Amino acid sequence: MQEVTTQLPIEQLRQIRIDKLNKLRKLGVDPYPAKSNRTNVISDVIDSFENFDSKKVIVAGRVLSIRHHGKLIFIDIKDQSGKLQVYLKESDLEENPNRENSELSFSEVTELIDVSDFVEIKGIVTKTPRGEISIVPSYFRVLTKALRAIPQELKDKEVRYRKRYLDTNIHQDVFDRFIRRAKFWEAHRDFFRQNGFLEMNIPVLESVIGGGDATPFITHMNAIDEDFYLRISQELPLKKLIGAGYEKIYEIGPRFRNEGLSDEHLPEHMAMEFYWAYADWEDGMKFIQDLINYVIGQVYPGKTSFDIRGFKDIKFNEKWEILDFKKVFKEKFDIEDVYNITQAEVEEKVRKYIKNVDFKINIPRGVDNLWKLVRKDVKGPAFLINHPKYLSPLQKPDKLNPLMVNRFQPIIAGSELGNGWSEITDAIDQYERFAEQEKLRKSGDKEAQMMDIDYVEMLEYGMPPTFGWGHSERLFWFLENISAKEGVIFPTMKHEISAETRRIYGMKEEIGTKVVGKNGVNDYLISNEIKSDFPDISFAYTTISGVDIKKSNKDLEEFKKSVVDRSSKILMDEISNIPSLVSYRDLFRKSGTDFHSKRPSPEALLRRVIQGKGIYNINTAVDAYNLAVLESHIGLGGFDFDQISEPVVLRYSKDGEKMKLLGDDDVTTTREGQVIYADSNGPITLDLNYRDIDKTKITEKTKNVILFADGGVGISEDDVMSALKKGAEYIQKFCGGTISKIVLVN
Repeated sequence: MQEVTTQLPIEQLRQIRIDKLNKLRKLGVDPYPAKSNRTNVISDVIDSFENFDSKKVIVAGRVLSIRHHGKLIFIDIKDQSGKLQVYLKESDLEENPNRENSELSFSEVTELIDVSDFVEIKGIVTKTPRGEISIVPSYFRVLTKALRAIPQELKDKEVRYRKRYLDTNIHQDVFDRFIRRAKFWEAHRDFFRQNGFLEMNIPVLESVIGGGDATPFITHMNAIDEDFYLRISQELPLKKLIGAGYEKIYEIGPRFRNEGLSDEHLPEHMAMEFYWAYADWEDGMKFIQDLINYVIGQVYPGKTSFDIRGFKDIKFNEKWEILDFKKVFKEKFDIEDVYNITQAEVEEKVRKYIKNVDFKINIPRGVDNLWKLVRKDVKGPAFLINHPKYLSPLQKPDKLNPLMVNRFQPIIAGSELGNGWSEITDAIDQYERFAEQEKLRKSGDKEAQMMDIDYVEMLEYGMPPTFGWGHSERLFWFLENISAKEGVIFPTMKHEISAETRRIYGMKEEIGTKVVGKNGVNDYLISNEIKSDFPDISFAYTTISGVDIKKSNKDLEEFKKSVVDRSSKILMDEISNIPSLVSYRDLFRKSGTDFHSKRPSPEALLRRVIQGKGIYNINTAVDAYNLAVLESHIGLGGFDFDQISEPVVLRYSKDGEKMKLLGDDDVTTTREGQVIYADSNGPITLDLNYRDIDKTKITEKTKNVILFADGGVGISEDDVMSALKKGAEYIQKFCGGTISKIVLVN
């Protein structure tokens, strides 16, 4: 029977289904048999009705809907291939069905079968008087009794990503997309097979990272007591196999980059690299065009034009534009010779053309960021060629200009979607380039490559001229014109279990890690004096790394409006009864601070909203966690983590400590006994959460945030951690980034 009690809590709806499950078992029906007797998929019947008309088949699938019309039941079922109607009359089924085969009678189907159950039907294929292809059953068998119904709609993106198994059941376009994704890689393999390539499986764990500019994940292998990196590229092991004598090889597999989440980037994603001995970059350019067009033909048959990221009518089967690196920099930036550019010239051009410089300016980083200004407007498809050597540590120098390399990149819809090059086969040249990268790494460029002496040694034994290429599944995301998370079945997200599931299984939410001062995390402490005066005090902290902070965000502004509207309904007189605000006031009073002239920050923010002034518009990170403050009434303070010098201590101020507060021109001097957070350089806040210093403020240049939540006497540790969790998740929602574990200090 189709569920009509959809307004009941999930626990009650689930219990109704469990009761039906128990009835099935009492009837002697196995509600979870191990095998189906299916003879045909649904599309067989639909697509070739003339071959199946009036014939018996056995089909199976999930129940989509159940409709009752007197003594008739119409049930829609679906398998991977399509949807079919079951046309069931009371006389169609045996009154005493075969229980060993999990079969049901008409009345049992009516009473015990629900939407989302999996069933099997044996019957005659026919058409109804209205012309709909249907099956008239001779038996009706339960395959799986579902305890929850697939919802009719699912709009929340976070839930869609976390519960993709619901998303694909509800949204046919999403279901079809992942079939195309499978075909995307299948087409790659077909093309390589046709061109004589071998697929090789290479390690995911590496002792030296190489083949790309990225921050790696680090893990430890207990068996040999050594740290390893999850690979950021497949490049160096595959090239070692070229040295081993294999001439055409590739791998399709995962790679990992411990960096931010965005519409174009995920820390874990699929990628492909291939290497082709005795070929060069010009051979590769034609091969790549052929590969991409072959894949498009297999995945999108008949489609020749694509709209991608705001660019219209991109055609891959027409001639690709060629962009020369030197000419581009001359035309766009008046740089005469990008191959011989000086540090001073790079700094001058970067500061002239790039508004917010948030990277260390050296020649490679400066030139790369200038190129990105040009790239964003390139429709494509185009090939960028003749890169400078300093941008290409693993590529072969040009014969006529040794400061240029034989390399190309396809540019599509303002982005680079791959990388192809002639390989360095000169061991000494490769060693010198690795050494230069090591210097950059030691000077603070974390994305510069490590020295891989084992690879250099392989080159000393000899490697033939080789062309190399790599691209990731970002090409698929672009062809689909979707974000990275929409293009991955289970995108990387912070682990979370829904509240209803926790209730059903009696699971208590563990928000963070509780750590007690010096016995736990030594870099974040509460002083003994503070503990003595406020025995129950605590604070919690977490970091959000790899954020992308903007001045504003349309989605954030809409969310901000809803939170502010709710908070503005609180009456001013009610503020003095909010427990957390009472606690902060008490702490201020006991430490000699007048809470009438210096309001605790969550109280000041709430008063501002109640007065109709809204919240200050700072940036997407600060605005995001301020919304969590409004909702929780717990003080949250965010700082640029790269400007914090550990350890951080919650302590009393000393008389005469100096600090320049955010927004002030003059220096503030502390009196003795004010409650402050301080790092190794001195105070970073004044009067707990009243004011913060300017040096550690979060700006649009901030890449890593540390967020604190303030406890107090009478404020539970769970409330502190919940508020911090909410604030961190709001930052992540609107700024991206990766949230570390939540740590409680008490």
